[in-house]
This record gives sequence, structure tokens and C-alpha cells, in this order.
Amino acid sequence: MGHLSDALQGGDYTESRNKKFELLATVYWCPNTALYMAISFIGGAWDKSWIVWPIAGVVYGVVLAVARVLKK
Repeated sequence: MGHLSDALQGGDYTESRNKKFELLATVYWCPNTALYMAISFIGGAWDKSWIVWPIAGVVYGVVLAVARVLKK
């Protein structure tokens, strides 16, 4: 039964691909979190720092789309 499951999910290929996108997400979101924290804690701009998240979310969609195009 495990072989059928592997075939349906793509086996090692899917696992490898997911790990690459997971790395991309980590590399992308960590600096955004640091930016948010710097603006909020160091700059004390809690009323403005929220804007980091919607901008980062939209840009992340673009980053994923570009990564998928380059992957092909």
C-alpha cells in the first residue's frame, strides 16, 4: 500500500520539491519578521508596523510564482 501512496504523491520528487519551497519560505519570512520587530520595538511605530504583513504577503505570492516559473 505504501508504494501506491508514494506513486500518487510523487514519492521523493514531491518531498524534495516541498523542502525547497519550505526553505524559500523560511528565507523569505524571517527577514520580514525581523523588519516588523525592528519597526515595532526599536522604532516604537506599532501603529504603522502592521503594514509589513499585507505587503509581505502580496510580495510572497509573487516570489512563489516566480520560483515556480524558474523551476520549470
